[in-house]
Amino acid sequence: MKIVLCDDDTFYIEQMKAIVKELTLDADIYCYSSANDLINSNNVFDIAFLDIEMDNGCGGFNAAQYVKEKNSDCVIAFFTNYDSYARKEYNYRAYRFILKDECSQMIKYHFSETIKEYNKIVGKVSLICGSAKVIVAIKDIMYIQMKDHYGDVYLANGKKYLWRTTLSSIISYLSQFNFERCHNSYIVNMDYVQEKVKNQFILANGEKITISRTYIKSINNKFRN
Repeated sequence: MKIVLCDDDTFYIEQMKAIVKELTLDADIYCYSSANDLINSNNVFDIAFLDIEMDNGCGGFNAAQYVKEKNSDCVIAFFTNYDSYARKEYNYRAYRFILKDECSQMIKYHFSETIKEYNKIVGKVSLICGSAKVIVAIKDIMYIQMKDHYGDVYLANGKKYLWRTTLSSIISYLSQFNFERCHNSYIVNMDYVQEKVKNQFILANGEKITISRTYIKSINNKFRN
């Protein structure tokens, strides 16, 4: 994930950089003090946090046009000292409009939601590994085993992470991908199912997942497809 921070206030840039580092471990962070520097970099970004009023005017909109031309899926959040630009920002499909005088917790919230929006667009999710957060591609998830208010997420590479949320939230999010609930405790990525033997899925790694009676009919229909 490539994240760009562009603002002519270098002190503010450092504050924002610290927030991004706290929110995500695997991001490459790029910092520029002017829209022209960003544009001349010729870099492609996934998320852009842009100040509107830099370069003695509306330089942020020029920067927004650039990042969108390079990557149409780039998620943009503008920050500014004023709210008078709120309408114009929609021309650039901005996801967030962040006022600089908001409290630090609120700014952190905006940053977090912007990163989540990107992860949703590209099919990624933020999981927990010990005390750290990691970003995982949905396509790499083989299956999820639910336990109380969290899920153990098993990846195709053998790694296991924690998804700390409710079952309904996980099912809702994964409904847009090729996942099926086959048991009260299991959600399986159908891309990794090699075969179905009676009431079991045989996954690509040879692991067997039980299909409960409640879901057998819908699973049979899905597996035929």
